[in-house]
Amino acid sequence: MAVTSVKLTEAGKESLDQLQARLLLLGHKMTKEHILELVLRAASRKVGDILVEDQGGPVVVSEMEAQKIIKRLVDPRGWGRTSWKDIDEILYGWRKQR
Repeated sequence: MAVTSVKLTEAGKESLDQLQARLLLLGHKMTKEHILELVLRAASRKVGDILVEDQGGPVVVSEMEAQKIIKRLVDPRGWGRTSWKDIDEILYGWRKQR
């Protein structure tokens, strides 16, 4: 088994300690290494969650923007000729770079 050292900030260490304690209270005694492996496995299935966290949390959309999006969803012609890149830019304000 290959072992890699990872440096965590104090906040990261505190979060890991709290997670370990919560799991223990739920009856699951796990090492920090095992918890990190499980977290990485789960996070790799939900990459979008990592991007949201990196951006500072969920995107907040104003009521007016939400109504525009809903109108476009209800009226298929509202999207026009749109690629997934355009939709990402409209919804999230960013475009994936290749």
